[in-house]
Amino acid sequence: MGKVYAKGFVELILENFKERVELGDYIIIQRDKNIDFITEFNLTEKMQKTVLLSLMVVDYSESEESRNFADSYVHKFNKTLALTDANGNNEKADMHIKFEIERADNGEFVVVISFHRQEYPPYFPFAEMN
Repeated sequence: MGKVYAKGFVELILENFKERVELGDYIIIQRDKNIDFITEFNLTEKMQKTVLLSLMVVDYSESEESRNFADSYVHKFNKTLALTDANGNNEKADMHIKFEIERADNGEFVVVISFHRQEYPPYFPFAEMN
């Protein structure tokens, strides 16, 4: 298991993430799993952006050190959404979204590494208890 940040810090991560997404400073990596999910639910770029902007602190799972950049972390979220597949069938889709905020000379850029079906049971450290 990776590192779980404090709730306040996750809120700051999400704020920065959403600002980058709103500005269009992001990309969803074209991995087979991501492409398959996007195709299965016929998600337009606008719909993909809406999904990303819908992430909340309660969707947070954990963070881990980046394999690609020093002093950078990858943040994992899991979210259940009501989606309609390409055949018109409604489904509650459990998603796994993993992203990294990369720093460059000209600012920050979000790289969404995972945008696909959840493959493992999720962990939600900030889920509200009933």
